[in-house]
Amino acid sequence: MSSGRSTRRRGRTGPHAHPVRRVRAMFIASMFVLSIFAAQLVRIQGFDADKVAATALAQRLYDKPIPALRGQITDASGTVLAQSVERYTIVADQLSVQKYTKKANGKNTQVGARGAADDLAPLLGLNADDLFLKLNGSKRYWKVAVDVTPVVWRSVSKLAVPGISVERTTKRVYPSGPFDASLVGVMNNADVPVAGVELMADEALRGTPGSERYETSATGRQIPTGNSDYVAPVPGRDVRLTIDSDLQLYAQNELAKAVTERNALSGTAVVMDVKTAQLLAVANYPTFDPNNLANAPTGSTLANKAFQEAFEPGSTAKVLSLSAALQEGLITPSTPITVPSELKKLDKTFKDSEEHGVEELTATGVLAKSSNMGTIIASDGLRQNAKILRYFTDFGLGRTSGIGFPAESAGQIPKTLHDTNQYTIMFGQGLSVNAVQAASVYQTIANGGVRVAPSLVAGEAAADGTYTPVKAPAQQQVLRGDVAHEMSEMLESVTGDDGTASKVRVPGYRIAGKTGTADRYVDKRAVDGKPGYEGYTASFIGYAPAGNPRFVIAVMLQRPLNGHYGGLTAGPVFTSVMRYALGKYGVPPDTAPAPNFPVWQPGYSADHPNGAPLPALMGPSAARNTTTSAGTGAAATKSPSPTPSTDATRR
Repeated sequence: MSSGRSTRRRGRTGPHAHPVRRVRAMFIASMFVLSIFAAQLVRIQGFDADKVAATALAQRLYDKPIPALRGQITDASGTVLAQSVERYTIVADQLSVQKYTKKANGKNTQVGARGAADDLAPLLGLNADDLFLKLNGSKRYWKVAVDVTPVVWRSVSKLAVPGISVERTTKRVYPSGPFDASLVGVMNNADVPVAGVELMADEALRGTPGSERYETSATGRQIPTGNSDYVAPVPGRDVRLTIDSDLQLYAQNELAKAVTERNALSGTAVVMDVKTAQLLAVANYPTFDPNNLANAPTGSTLANKAFQEAFEPGSTAKVLSLSAALQEGLITPSTPITVPSELKKLDKTFKDSEEHGVEELTATGVLAKSSNMGTIIASDGLRQNAKILRYFTDFGLGRTSGIGFPAESAGQIPKTLHDTNQYTIMFGQGLSVNAVQAASVYQTIANGGVRVAPSLVAGEAAADGTYTPVKAPAQQQVLRGDVAHEMSEMLESVTGDDGTASKVRVPGYRIAGKTGTADRYVDKRAVDGKPGYEGYTASFIGYAPAGNPRFVIAVMLQRPLNGHYGGLTAGPVFTSVMRYALGKYGVPPDTAPAPNFPVWQPGYSADHPNGAPLPALMGPSAARNTTTSAGTGAAATKSPSPTPSTDATRR
């Protein structure tokens, strides 16, 4: 029997035959798995502890940008033209808002989103039902209201509605509204500058944003004792302009009245300091309200036409030709010039704006009467070696001012003299300028022949108040002092009894200036595929007191329908603004008598054209069978200044 039992024990086979071995195997396998876990634990908590902790922390950290306060834009005296104010965006954690409780009938009652909406709506100026839709739900982040003032937020925060928080923002405001909008510029809804000084000086104004980083819970709320980091924003620098806001406001109002009364398309007025060439006012109309772009009137534009619109100057550019002729010794103020009824050059016939017979003028009279033909005769010698083009360049034409104003037009002057343009440019057609360039020409004459580059920015101020003025502008002696003085006295004849601007007067002050009425070039290719002329550009540019000039004022009206002569339309704006500027700055009147350069040759007058005129510069007789009527002419050159009509420039 013992033999049989022994046989049965030895006969048991398979995994259940040896329990000890099974336990041992399971133990070994468990130890192997545990050793892997242990190795991983050692790696995570030992070797990679910092990396793992940093990864986990990064997942809990929230980065919140803090906008920098944008710098102010001020006028020359510190009056604020643009500034950023503190605003808030109210956001809601809708799940937390459900816990809002308040006392009702002496006990705390949970009123949730409905109660919160009823309490918050009057403070935010919102409809309670609409607000309820924003507060009720399961979103952890939902914008409830934007552009909230600090006063309103303080009232909201006193309610202590759970889940209601704010994000700090800023809003750009413009205290002067539409009066300097196209100059100061504007920010769009994304807080990006899109025009004017806002865009031009953005690098200085915008500052450096800061940031706040803090640790959040799984629900997105800040952990009070968690990690946090704060980098303060650096405010932008304040930009101080050369503008006088009082003068800007006055000029803007006078310009708006003229544009409206004359039914003009638009208007521009520029006021410049003679000695420094600083811009004291740059008015444009129509304008817009930068605080409310959504309601801007139809046809309004963000463009500043004083910098960005190039136009043919017409007769106001005759001072360029005649000044150059004086300096080159071709004429003196009293040089007699016989002006025919028509003047043939090449295959074209030139005429003045009004029909007349042979007139016996002086060089001063040519300017006073704004004679196209007389200007051609007096300046004819400037065509040699294209001298006139060099003078145009020295006066600042054909290039931007250097101010850096966005999209500023450089205007256009011909590269060479050819065909009839060698004559038309003498009286201001076939070239284009902007209003600031045009004012700069007269600043040069008024400043004894010294051109000072125009400027708009006076300096910048840092957050600590440190003020840094801009570098002094470049200067260039364009005309000799004696030539500039003679031209200035000739310009006074324009506002005299025989001139085209005899009604431009400021009592007690002598005025030097020039009228201009040019055919207005319009590029209509987008409409009908053809460029051409439409309406007029009426202008007056001058300075006072003529004996010791202080201010240059340039006024342009584009396409006026109720009258188009510069002296009658732009002249009154000049007179009013100049009177205000002289009074505001306490400029003393002229004491010396006005010069008396003759307009007519001795023994000759327009009423009695007889007597014995002196030998004169004389234009050839015109062939009657070759005429060019106003508003027509040779084919156009490149935009914006086509070859003009040969008699397009008027008074």
